[in-house]
Amino acid sequence: MGRRLTGSQRVLICKVPSLRLKDRRNVNGRNFISPVKNQDIPQYCDASWAFSVTSALTDRMRYMRGASYPFQELSVQALINCADSFSGCFGGDVFSAYKYIKSVGLPGESCLPYLGVEDRCTSQNICRVCMDTDVCYPISSYHKYYISSFDAVDGISAMMDQIYYNGPITCKISVTNDLQNYRNGIFSRNTSSSLYDHYVNIIGWGSENETPYWIVRNSWGSSWGEDGYFRILRGVNLLGIESSCSYAVPSVTPISRNETNSSNQTNSSNQTNPLNSLNPSTSPNPLNSLNPLNSSISFLARGFATNWTANPPVIHSPLPWTYVNLSSLPTQYDIRSLDGVDYSTPIRTQRAPQFCNACWAQAAVSALSDRLQLQSRGAWPMVVLSTQMVVNCATGSCDGGDPGEVYRFAYMSSISDESCQVYEGKKKTCNGKGRCMDCRRFGECMEVTAYRKVSVSEYGEVLGIDQMKAEIYERGPITCFMVVTEQFQRYTGGVFVEEDHHYLGGHIVEVVGWGRTEEGVEYWIGRNNWGENWGEKGWFRIMMGGNNLLIESSCSWGVPFVH
Repeated sequence: MGRRLTGSQRVLICKVPSLRLKDRRNVNGRNFISPVKNQDIPQYCDASWAFSVTSALTDRMRYMRGASYPFQELSVQALINCADSFSGCFGGDVFSAYKYIKSVGLPGESCLPYLGVEDRCTSQNICRVCMDTDVCYPISSYHKYYISSFDAVDGISAMMDQIYYNGPITCKISVTNDLQNYRNGIFSRNTSSSLYDHYVNIIGWGSENETPYWIVRNSWGSSWGEDGYFRILRGVNLLGIESSCSYAVPSVTPISRNETNSSNQTNSSNQTNPLNSLNPSTSPNPLNSLNPLNSSISFLARGFATNWTANPPVIHSPLPWTYVNLSSLPTQYDIRSLDGVDYSTPIRTQRAPQFCNACWAQAAVSALSDRLQLQSRGAWPMVVLSTQMVVNCATGSCDGGDPGEVYRFAYMSSISDESCQVYEGKKKTCNGKGRCMDCRRFGECMEVTAYRKVSVSEYGEVLGIDQMKAEIYERGPITCFMVVTEQFQRYTGGVFVEEDHHYLGGHIVEVVGWGRTEEGVEYWIGRNNWGENWGEKGWFRIMMGGNNLLIESSCSWGVPFVH
């Protein structure tokens, strides 16, 4: 892995564009830059044009919101499928992408995660949900994000102005062997010929020993270069970086779109949209009389409460509930809005690109990623851990698991980030490539040995309201077992109160805070793993107390650290 940028290189703040340094990773203490992606996994796809456009728009929306909720990533895969018939995985043009997004719009990342392939532009290949019957459906109602304008930007001064006032820009460069082999420092001299064109984002600039440089984000994963970035000599058009740049202005407010296409479902016909009724039970459920906490029978949802006897907690420090003054805790606490800053990482889904009962992995990975955000006070880089790597290597599979095993695995070993293993919705072999991989240009995939690793120093259990609140307030989000009902599957917003008690199975979610309505009803704030088109943009509120859906009966936590 390349050398990390030092604090003096990435944390300096300036007030006018004429000053020495400007870096969108730190503006008045806030990071506006989304995580580095990897276009080369799970297989090689020459889609830098799509990554550079969606990443820049994501960053610009975050900057326009002042790093407030929500942090919205856009679907690279939907853009690859639909922007231009001549684009896809064999290269493309950013202006075709801009035109498509301006006229048609683009859904969020959880509508269709990145697959590294080019597919037909059908409703299902824009936004989908998949069932445990191996049937996938197009989602008929979802949000689309648009741009209001786009243009080329010419000249160093114009580039700097655009970055300073509005955010990252997209630039075309020539890739050479020297760049491919870059590890760190200022790329200031090229000795090899051009291999192919490539798109990147310039996010800022700086100077080191009187050598001016651009700060550039690539799409080759965080294990390449300086945490996925490189610095390149500014002012001499090296690799052509100053000759073909552009930008787009995003519309922050999404527009709801309703699309229907009955011919786009697969492996089935004449079935209802699963978002309206996700596998409802059509006959009395014989498991209703069983306590899901004590049952190992396979449910519709297959998240299980941790068996702390078989997997004992590892605790090295005082537990927050033993020292926190519970009476002093605020009535409202939400990591999505702490002093106006959103510390949550992006919403994910276990139901696309194909169905996998990975709630146990996604909830734990989200909690750990969010805790890293809180630990760093939202500083660059935002680290989003890999659910796929956990599914590959931890005890558990697409048939279910429990979050305690994720924490135990992270304690005994480590977890990579998403640029090492993107979510594919299936369990793969836990070998070197199953932990971190990269794929050559039109060639084989290989193991990456030097990559960002995250482990936990301790982990354990919390039970009940007081323990849950103290743990969340002091150290960050927790993962909780709950039971799923038909009513919960159909949840669209508000404070959820269970009424039918018709349990469909066990499920694992992340709890990130709590609140109270004007009427005095207390509730938990939870993150689900069914995508942003479910509930309150992927989130939910559920009434606190009474162990609603058993959500207060078995929760767990881990304390993460980056190696």
